[in-house]
Amino acid sequence: MAEERKFTVNKSNNAKRDKSLLPVLVILIAVAMIGILPMVYYSQNTYKFNSFLDDARESFVNAQKFNGFTATYQNETRQIDNDSGSWIFTVLSMIGRGIGCDEEEAINPFVLDFGDGTTMLLSESEMKGRYQNTVGALYVEYTYSNGKKYCYKTDETSFNYLLESIIKYYFPHE
Repeated sequence: MAEERKFTVNKSNNAKRDKSLLPVLVILIAVAMIGILPMVYYSQNTYKFNSFLDDARESFVNAQKFNGFTATYQNETRQIDNDSGSWIFTVLSMIGRGIGCDEEEAINPFVLDFGDGTTMLLSESEMKGRYQNTVGALYVEYTYSNGKKYCYKTDETSFNYLLESIIKYYFPHE
């Protein structure tokens, strides 16, 4: 007759193995979350900026075709040409995504009106630089025709660089 073999499981060893896996699992989950959350945040901000660019591009094209641009600076309003409007959009799209921010009070704002209820407010601002120092920044507030706003700051260009020639030409002050 064949011998019957009995296998017994030592429950105390399995319990020790299960408990030793718990810290490893917790560490793996924590590392995965630390790696995934910044990517989700970055992709969400990139998506918002790309949506803003698409909408702004459409507004710029429509303004060029139909209404033209109206600019307001220091309580004066002027009609500006398509090249000036295109310059603003080209620079903003080339410098890329800034840092999303809350709406803030504009300092000496330049407001570009697209004629369809959409506006873009540009103003001087400040933000924390790469080394936690305060640097000059450009504040951009794009207001959709439905009232929804998209705001961001960037230190990749300045208010003066973007608008100095436009302001000197359309808003000369002696």
